[in-house]
Amino acid sequence: SALEQGLSDEEVLEQAKLTGAFSGELRKLFVEQLDAVGFHRAMGVETSGAFFDNPGDIHLTSVFVHPIFVDDKGLNSVGNLLERSTLMRESIINGFAKEAAVLSDAVIFPLGRAAASCCRWLVENGKLDADRVLAGLQHPSPANRARILYF
Repeated sequence: SALEQGLSDEEVLEQAKLTGAFSGELRKLFVEQLDAVGFHRAMGVETSGAFFDNPGDIHLTSVFVHPIFVDDKGLNSVGNLLERSTLMRESIINGFAKEAAVLSDAVIFPLGRAAASCCRWLVENGKLDADRVLAGLQHPSPANRARILYF
């Protein structure tokens, strides 16, 4: 257990986040996509799954910290909502963009259209360096399996 290992509360939380985030089929599909583009080779590891072995090697987050609903429906694509919604723009600037700035050496993989759209908007508005963003990966939801196979 974490207590027996003498881990701090912060280390326990990091391990819990890493264990739960993109677990199961989500993780498998994400790793398959990363390996398909050769990210593991560029980083000198056998498989991109190795990044999940050490909390310091990967940081999993969301463009939006809280769920977003429009007309009582979950937001699957931000489309032009970024252009129309000051609240959404401020949310990604004050949340994700600041988080990405702290992780200044990190490669960012926006998973899915909404995340890619937000990253593109941040790049276009000078809030994120385009060289750090590797867009085009599908969200690893099993519901996206056909898109992932096509990818």
